[in-house]
Amino acid sequence: MFVAPLNRTIVLRWNRTGITVAGVTGQYGNASHLLYNPRGMYMDWSNTMYITDYLNNRVQKYLMGSSVGETVAGQPSGLRGSGPTFLGSPFDVHSDLDGNVYVADTGNQRIQLWKRGSSTGITIAGTTGITR
Repeated sequence: MFVAPLNRTIVLRWNRTGITVAGVTGQYGNASHLLYNPRGMYMDWSNTMYITDYLNNRVQKYLMGSSVGETVAGQPSGLRGSGPTFLGSPFDVHSDLDGNVYVADTGNQRIQLWKRGSSTGITIAGTTGITR
């Protein structure tokens, strides 16, 4: 806890200059450097960032300093579906210490586990897929 010395005023200011670390400001699409309505974000212990790309129905992984994402869950093309290789409107993401990715696949009413390097998800909670 910080205690200000007597007779001193502490003024904290927010830095108003932001930088884009994923996606391109003002542009959307399904190319690997673009996002379309990103929702959830998780940063792991190695500063690897995972972003749920909601309207592209995928999860993109960004290594520190990279402006190009890699699809680690769902289809790189953004195609929506309910099978084990698809997502439908993913909302949130988490990664464990082994690099496995857990996705709240809201459009399919399920939680999907995508093991590191896998192109197929496993339903660990919810239904097996109900795309709306």
